[in-house]
Amino acid sequence: MTGRDALAVCLLAALAGGCARKEAEVPRFALDQCARVTLVDETTGAAITGAEDLDIDRKVGRIFISAYDRRSAEAAAARRDKIMPQGGVYAIDIAALASGAASFKLRSLVDPSMIKGGLRPHGIAFDPASGELAFINRGYAAEGKAWRRQIDLITVDPDRPLEAKAARADCAANDVTAKDGRWAMTLDHGGCGWRAALEDITGARGGRVIDAAGDEILSGLGFANGAVTAADDTIVVAATRERTLRVIDGEAGATLVKLNAAPDNLTLSDDGRIVAAVHPNLLSLGAQRKLGLGRSPSRVVEIGLPGGEQRLLFDDPKNALISAATVAIRTADLLVIGSVIDAGLVVCRERPASP
Repeated sequence: MTGRDALAVCLLAALAGGCARKEAEVPRFALDQCARVTLVDETTGAAITGAEDLDIDRKVGRIFISAYDRRSAEAAAARRDKIMPQGGVYAIDIAALASGAASFKLRSLVDPSMIKGGLRPHGIAFDPASGELAFINRGYAAEGKAWRRQIDLITVDPDRPLEAKAARADCAANDVTAKDGRWAMTLDHGGCGWRAALEDITGARGGRVIDAAGDEILSGLGFANGAVTAADDTIVVAATRERTLRVIDGEAGATLVKLNAAPDNLTLSDDGRIVAAVHPNLLSLGAQRKLGLGRSPSRVVEIGLPGGEQRLLFDDPKNALISAATVAIRTADLLVIGSVIDAGLVVCRERPASP
């Protein structure tokens, strides 16, 4: 091929989508390997919506689910309803999810009546060393005829859930992870209310990671979101607006891992890789989450540390199965995906090995 012919081919390819563009990566789990699973609250009979975060207890073989309908709760608060919608903290056996069943009834591990301000869990983490479960609770306290947001860190033994303990948390608390027997939290903004809105508009990086005593571990993050403690005991945190992960080493500071989409919640795979639900389009996510407009693409990636090599696990650009995925658990031959907005879960299964 002559140089002129090559140029012509390149120009034609550019018009069709780019001469040098790499072929699209094939996800480990295709859409036809996945199915929606309906979850129903056994006490209320309502569909469980907004399973925003998940964590896993590999020893017992169960997945913990943190869920509540955020848009419903926010609308009720704005209307000053006397009764506010609540959510739940649930556990489901991994074997049950692997069975192929399409629907499950679950009872919240934590009784909503036990939690001051109501049970609305956001973010969740299980500490296999202590057997303790923790989550950020977004309660509401009555202030005159209005509702004021009340944020607490709730800790509980999932096998003795009547002994839940609450401690007041920062208004911007987003997620929690266990490190060295203590809880660390992400703060997605440097403030709340108009300060948080201003931070979003200006792109200021006010997100932080703090320990349970409130001492700063890392600052200067563009929306500090999900966090997980890796196999080497480093904390990995998602900086959503930056489209990066920060790997926090107490002695060396924090290293940066760049992603091609905005990371949300993080979990560990069976072999210690970081599993991240990522948002390809933050604008569509914001429109759906805040305004109820449209739907958002979903994607899940797996990241190896310390090198940062990435692999695509799941991709649903047209939200055929799930919109705005915010978390995923990878264990054995399953991928379990939750969303801050959609109802239920999506469960994917690897294809059987060829004989």
